[in-house]
Amino acid sequence: MVSELWAKGNKKRLAQGLRLLYKYSPFIVVPGALTLFVYPDFVLKYLFGTSYASGSLALVVFGYTFASGPLALQIISIGIIMSTLYLVNSSVLGGIGVPIENTKVLIPAAVFNFILNLFLIPKFGIVGAAFSTTLSYILMVVLSIIKVKRFISFSLPWSDWLKIITCGAIFLLTILFLNRWLVLNLYLKVALSVIASGVVYLLSAILLGLVKLEDLTQFPLLKSLLKR
Repeated sequence: MVSELWAKGNKKRLAQGLRLLYKYSPFIVVPGALTLFVYPDFVLKYLFGTSYASGSLALVVFGYTFASGPLALQIISIGIIMSTLYLVNSSVLGGIGVPIENTKVLIPAAVFNFILNLFLIPKFGIVGAAFSTTLSYILMVVLSIIKVKRFISFSLPWSDWLKIITCGAIFLLTILFLNRWLVLNLYLKVALSVIASGVVYLLSAILLGLVKLEDLTQFPLLKSLLKR
């Protein structure tokens, strides 16, 4: 669909779709990322097995085992949000026929990540690796937005992102409160905390005007924009 709109010169509709993707992609991912941030030990031990209790998702990539895995996973959770925005830009650049621009983003980001790893991994281990990876994702988002803007004129949804941050803060406070005061089986406690916080998150988004009814009619466009 991106290729079709681009070929027809329908940049206005592309820009509209991009703004919606920039809005709803992080909105959907934030609760999951914050859940990883609050429950890194639970995720590592009970979802990936006890052998990962002292590691993190980055363990597989870098091949190291450190006791600071939960902290590394918390840092990576921020990178997950950034990677979502990059994937949107990457799909668009590929769809309009300039995949080389993705390469121009990945190469400096890879070099940046490699240099940071040289300094951070020896001293901080997997936490340093997670930190450099997250910073690299941020760099990839910035560079890819610059690339996309060269082909499609659009404005970034700063007000929507601020609302997402606000909703995320409300989600985080809610889940921390429930995690502290609920006295239940661990699995039930985590499940109820996440579900209740998710409901509060959605209600907050509606009250702040982040989630709008008219946006629902655009979801077919969002889906098609991700197809090359």
